[in-house]
Amino acid sequence: MRFTVNLLTVRRDEGGSLIAQRPHCGAKHSASTLYGESVRSTRIGHLLEHREDKWWRVYEEQDMDRVRADVVIAIVEQGLPWLRNQVATI
Repeated sequence: MRFTVNLLTVRRDEGGSLIAQRPHCGAKHSASTLYGESVRSTRIGHLLEHREDKWWRVYEEQDMDRVRADVVIAIVEQGLPWLRNQVATI
C-alpha cells in the first residue's frame, strides 16, 4: 500500500456552496478536486526539498516508526506552515 498527504484550505463561509455546486464530488472537500481560487490545495511532496509528489509505502516488514516519523516531520515542518500561510491570506 502507498499513501500521500493532501493539504486543503476552504473558507468556512464558502464551503457549503462549493459542495452544493459540485454534488458529484461528495459531501466533503477533497484536495484532489479543483474548486476555484478560494480553495487552495497541494500535496505535501510539492512543499518538500525535491518539489515533486511524495508517496510513502507500507508493506510487510516495513519500519513503521521510520515511515511515521518521516510523515510527521513533513507535516510539522512543511505542511502546517503552508496551511497557516493559506489561512492567513484567505
